[in-house]
Amino acid sequence: MTRKSTKAKPMNPDEIKLGYLRLDWDSKINALRQAKEKQDLGNYLTLLTWLDETPTRFGGVPIHHIPDEAFWSCS
Repeated sequence: MTRKSTKAKPMNPDEIKLGYLRLDWDSKINALRQAKEKQDLGNYLTLLTWLDETPTRFGGVPIHHIPDEAFWSCS
């Protein structure tokens, strides 16, 4: 009997977004903070946009509810 090699199929952008939006509040904010700390502006802006543009019933968070310490500072 031969075994089939099972490789994880890469996630597409919609699956990544859905996975992020399904996280609990603390995990969402921590991911945003980590992107900020790593100075990964592209990832940071993507996460922030997903949170702000997605309705709350689907896991989004209005931008005014995101803690100040999670925001990128240009100073």
